[in-house]
Amino acid sequence: MKVMLAVGQLVTILFWGAVISTGFIPWSAPLDTIVPALGGLVFVAHLLEVVIWQKRIRLMSEHLASDNIKILIFGFFHMATMLQKQAELQETVKV
Repeated sequence: MKVMLAVGQLVTILFWGAVISTGFIPWSAPLDTIVPALGGLVFVAHLLEVVIWQKRIRLMSEHLASDNIKILIFGFFHMATMLQKQAELQETVKV
């Protein structure tokens, strides 16, 4: 599971790099509008994720601001790592 989350975060970083690069490097005709539009849609989806899950993030987070920023960047991939850490902590408390 940790490997899949790490790969997902890597792919997300590459995606955001592509979105940012469209502002500096000219892309071919369909991609010059599609990639930034997808970036905007993904950012809005991640923003909604932060808003919807804010109460749970506050309960799980030790560093609220950095976790919110990471969720804006990585979305569910960071949220899943937070949930996984919380589950591991609960298992250690039970034992």
